Amino acid sequence: MYIRKRLEKLKKLLCSKGINSYLEFEAKNIYYLTGFDAAYLLLVDKYFYLVVNSMVFEQAKNILEKNNILDLFKIIVISSEKNIDYEYTYETVKSFLISTKISNNIKTLYYSDKNISFSMQKILENIFILKSSEPLVNNMRMIKDDLELKFIEFASKKTEEIAREITKFFDENDLTTLKNISENEIAKKIDLLSIKYCGDIAFKTITAFYKNTFFPHYIPSENVFINEKEPFIFLSDFGAKYNEYCSDKTVSLFKNLENSDNCNLYKKMFSLVKLAHDEAISIIRPGIKAKDLDILVREIFNKNEMLKYFIHSTGHGTGLDIHERPNINYLSETVLKENMVITIEPGLYIKNIGGVRIEDTILITKNGYKILTKI
Repeated sequence: MYIRKRLEKLKKLLCSKGINSYLEFEAKNIYYLTGFDAAYLLLVDKYFYLVVNSMVFEQAKNILEKNNILDLFKIIVISSEKNIDYEYTYETVKSFLISTKISNNIKTLYYSDKNISFSMQKILENIFILKSSEPLVNNMRMIKDDLELKFIEFASKKTEEIAREITKFFDENDLTTLKNISENEIAKKIDLLSIKYCGDIAFKTITAFYKNTFFPHYIPSENVFINEKEPFIFLSDFGAKYNEYCSDKTVSLFKNLENSDNCNLYKKMFSLVKLAHDEAISIIRPGIKAKDLDILVREIFNKNEMLKYFIHSTGHGTGLDIHERPNINYLSETVLKENMVITIEPGLYIKNIGGVRIEDTILITKNGYKILTKI
């Protein structure tokens, strides 16, 4: 039911723009529209063409039938004896496109240019009058339907539980115990919990100790917390994935700050990031622009002479991709709408000191917001 409605919505959207032939390349967009990850999806007038390898034809047919959309599709099987990796060769795709053009009298083909290769673009240009369209399906994906929200809320609930477990672990153990644990051990613990609760991780887990927290996308190592007389600073960015839908959470924790020469600075960083995080979330509601959230965060940091330590945007959309539209930055003119799912993740990072980031996944509701990962 949900997938059929998405396809009908796309048809209406294309019709309103005078587009009767449209080619989609992006795997996640094709999954969103079919429930199956195929090579290409082509819409011509009333029919969708799903282009698949012969190896997965029956599987594709079964999934389309299960999702009650088989009647909307013509499944095109393309295989190549020359390619042992079952990739779709440009020549076989070219043959299909030429035959489709002739049989349907297509002159102009619209396509989303995201993820298209240079070689494929050249092939298309030699067959059609080629026009790049706005990312129609990506824009559709910004507003989640009830099925998507069910999956995201479940993933977020389990991510919240994991965050509680990790926080409890650090709260209950003293520094003598913690100094023997590596960043990798914590990352693996989080990943195993994500797989246990949801079946998969949304992205590669980030865990960092002490000065490594300065790097926003730090890669965990066998580094352990060594000196219990030093402050214990911990940052982890992680998320569980359920039925292909992602959640996102970052926690920042610390102990033993009183033994640090930078005690007051650490506390200032944490309090400012928490303030920016909470203030940005407090103004979320349908009708405001995404950039307003980022601008507010920057104003808070700037007022406290810390803006230069904020080196990324305030957040992003999340769903089938961990990072998707809308972008939450000061350039984004996107107007927030009900059933969008975004993250809010302000952070401050000072070299040779460390970093603090606090992040939650947020559902935009009819009259405001709902925090899906709050602990």
